Amino acid sequence: MNEAVQAKQVFKDNPQLRHFLFELFQCSGMFGNLDLQGRAWSLKLLSSDVGGSAGPIPTWFTLNIGTHAFAYTKRKPVGNKFTHCMSLDRLLLDYPETIIWIGKHDGEVHEALYRTAERAVEISFDADFATAAKIFKLPGLRRALVAYWAATLADMRERDARSIYARHHCPDTVKELKLLIAGTTGIGSRGRTTAASRFVQA
Repeated sequence: MNEAVQAKQVFKDNPQLRHFLFELFQCSGMFGNLDLQGRAWSLKLLSSDVGGSAGPIPTWFTLNIGTHAFAYTKRKPVGNKFTHCMSLDRLLLDYPETIIWIGKHDGEVHEALYRTAERAVEISFDADFATAAKIFKLPGLRRALVAYWAATLADMRERDARSIYARHHCPDTVKELKLLIAGTTGIGSRGRTTAASRFVQA
C-alpha cells in the first residue's frame, strides 16, 4: 500500500485521529511551516520511530522536529483509550487548570529528558481521540505549544538544518489534513475560497 492510499484509509477508518491531528496542527501553528515539511519536521502514520526502554514503540502517528518526537500517540490501547504524548514549553506549568485536566486523564507532566530541551516539559495522558482533542482548547496549551515548537523551527530555518527523520515524512498525510481547512474557513457556493484557505493551498 503506497503512502497516499494508506493515509486515506487510516483516516477513513479513524476520522477522530484525523481531527486530532488537524487540531494539533492548528493549535501549534504547523500549517504556517509547511515549507519546512520533509526537511525540519516530519509526520508519519503508523510508525515505530519513537524509542522506549523495551524498544521501538508503535504509534498511530509520530511528529518529529529536528532530532526527536514532539508529539505522538501510542497504538497500544489502554482500555478504549490511547496514550498521547507531547513536548511543550514549561510555561504550561503556569496554568493549573490544564495540569489538573491532564492528571484527571491518568496523565503527568515531567521534565524533558533530552539535552537540547532547555525549557521543555513532556506531557502524557490517556484518552480516546475525541476527548484528547479537547486539550487544545484548554488555557495555556496553545501558548506552550507555539512557544516551544515555533522557536525550534525558527532556529532550524535559520541554520537550514534538516531533521534526522526527514526521510520518513509522508506529505500525503499532510495533504489529507489540509483538506479540512476548507471546512473550517469556508468555501463559497461559487467556489471562492477564503484568504486562510488560499494560504494553505499555496
